[in-house]
Amino acid sequence: MVPRPAPRLFTTWTDAAQQELLLQFELGAAPTPEQLSDLERLVSSFVTVGSHGGFARELVSPSDSALILTRANLSSPMQPAFLLTSQQVDVRAFQVVRHLAWRWSALAQPVRGITVSDQTPGEHARQVQLPDATWRTEAAAYPPLSQRLQIRVEREEPADYQKERRCVMEFSRPEPREVFDSLVGRVGGWVALVGHGAYGPPVKPAFEAETWQENLAAYDDYSVELALSLFEASEFAWNTLVNALEQYSGKLKGILAVFVA
Repeated sequence: MVPRPAPRLFTTWTDAAQQELLLQFELGAAPTPEQLSDLERLVSSFVTVGSHGGFARELVSPSDSALILTRANLSSPMQPAFLLTSQQVDVRAFQVVRHLAWRWSALAQPVRGITVSDQTPGEHARQVQLPDATWRTEAAAYPPLSQRLQIRVEREEPADYQKERRCVMEFSRPEPREVFDSLVGRVGGWVALVGHGAYGPPVKPAFEAETWQENLAAYDDYSVELALSLFEASEFAWNTLVNALEQYSGKLKGILAVFVA
């Protein structure tokens, strides 16, 4: 990887419940078709987690939050753009995009800047500046945990930010295999996002941060286990997973508790 500075992030925002957002990247050199496809896949992975309620606003239930990729415009490879439709998405979600692009730039082409333009009709957008994610600013930099959770969450703060981590999702009753399989798919999307450095800072720069999945499967008839052999990411990454689990549980009324250790 080629170490590069984090891309600049320019954001205009309206706080409307439903928004039309234009996400555009300014590249320092023309990407190859393969590199452009990789960037598109990263944006799609971000949107997938957002569609699961992962980036819900703090005072909103994740069940009421969504993110949709409406259109991708790759006709200008130096300025790839994506039109998004969002519902109750927190502006801090785009810090995640910034870090994904930072890691991509170390592998592909430099990203000079990222612009998020709120184009919601009838709304007046204001400029929002997100801080870099440091040990003192993580809460202001990363998407929050919803305050409208129905599932119980128990967390142990790690002594070492690079040690093994374990998350157990416990159901209130035995569930059929297909329910567990659908949950594994949702959790796997979050693991992939974190593995691309989305929440690397302040633990490590996005292009250095690693997350290694050791196991993601049914633990017993009542629970699913996620085991990570390496977790070089902010603890705020768990907020996004818990939000997504809340949305999932709201549809099935199945998850009783989430344990993170």
